[in-house]
Amino acid sequence: MNYELSGKLVEKFDIQKIGENFQKREFILEIVDSRNGTDYTDYIKFQLVKDKCSVLDNFGINEDIKVNFNIRGRKYEKEGRLNYFTSLEAWKLEKLVALRMDN
Repeated sequence: MNYELSGKLVEKFDIQKIGENFQKREFILEIVDSRNGTDYTDYIKFQLVKDKCSVLDNFGINEDIKVNFNIRGRKYEKEGRLNYFTSLEAWKLEKLVALRMDN
């Protein structure tokens, strides 16, 4: 499934090599949701994988961006115990342009 969120880029991390053929790069998006006069702030971690890792180089901290992503879930067994994890895998980033109002 395809999802999208918009917010402010507040942190980006270095590329992590996970194996010979796999790498990922994580980043944090700050999203402010106003409900009933109160602001609620969430910090959402996304990851870019493989050849998409360098896409983040074109974006600066505190820049407003839109992220298109998929939700991925995996299971794995370690030391006889079954575990699960979920990741938000970004596949497209766009800069958001602030609307300018002239008087």
